[in-house]
Amino acid sequence: MFKKLINFCQKFIASVNTAERIERTFELKIRANHLLNSTLNSKGMITRDLSDSETPTVVSLTTYSKRIHEVHLTIESISEQTIKPHRVVLWLDEEEFTFEQLPILIRKQVERGLEIRFCKNLRSYKKLIPSLQSFPDSNLILIDDDILYPHDLIELLLIEHEKFPGVIVGHRAHKVTFDSQGNIKPYRHWGMESSSHEVDRTTFITTGGGTFVPRGVIDPSDINIEMVLELCPNADDIWFKAFCLKHNIPCKKVKDDRDFRTRFISVESVQDIGLKNENYFESGNDLQLVNIFDYFRIKNNYNTFINNNE
Repeated sequence: MFKKLINFCQKFIASVNTAERIERTFELKIRANHLLNSTLNSKGMITRDLSDSETPTVVSLTTYSKRIHEVHLTIESISEQTIKPHRVVLWLDEEEFTFEQLPILIRKQVERGLEIRFCKNLRSYKKLIPSLQSFPDSNLILIDDDILYPHDLIELLLIEHEKFPGVIVGHRAHKVTFDSQGNIKPYRHWGMESSSHEVDRTTFITTGGGTFVPRGVIDPSDINIEMVLELCPNADDIWFKAFCLKHNIPCKKVKDDRDFRTRFISVESVQDIGLKNENYFESGNDLQLVNIFDYFRIKNNYNTFINNNE
């Protein structure tokens, strides 16, 4: 009887999960079709003009060959923001692309304000490091190329920035957790999708969820690019957290209790999911965390998070 109950519960959970996947797929198709139509037909600018009293806000993202034909959807979701940015910059590997090779849809967006810039292949770090170097007097908003963003992404980040001007703010965050000896638990045992919105050193921002980096908070001269690519090649968020700890940069999640997954629609591929599974289930994140903590001489325990590394 007990086994039958367990089997029933397992089948019920599986059916619920299947229904949720179907619903997410349906929502993705509807939103993607809408954004494609907008990309094809809209004449409106993706960006807005800068007033004399404003600090420039730059949305920065990167992509590569496999996603170049879909990234227009992400960019178009930024064009529908309630508060548009002053610039949207797509960084591309200078050895992988030329402007003439870009899809027509992206070139149509260039006519509406999108900027294309080329740089060395810094992997996922292309969305951060080149923009820090190129726009030192601007606030940055980091996004990924495989998410369709909600209309109030930028609006909420700006509201939080007004309240917490020196703090890095993200729409999505986890919580670093610790075992009974005070050591950091494996990444997969952290508090995922945290609802806490306090300024807290245990807050782990996932930058692609939409992350606001205030002007001047990160000095690009403090970044050793070669070291970054050697020690954290596939875990830019791990490096980002270690860097913030090392330089005592505060972080917090946006105050928004709505479900992230229903508002931020993922369009990631099977290959992308495979890499995330490698980092999550096969300890890829943990190995890279140890590497970068060792480099920065950050102790891998609770005291690091309450005593500012002292």
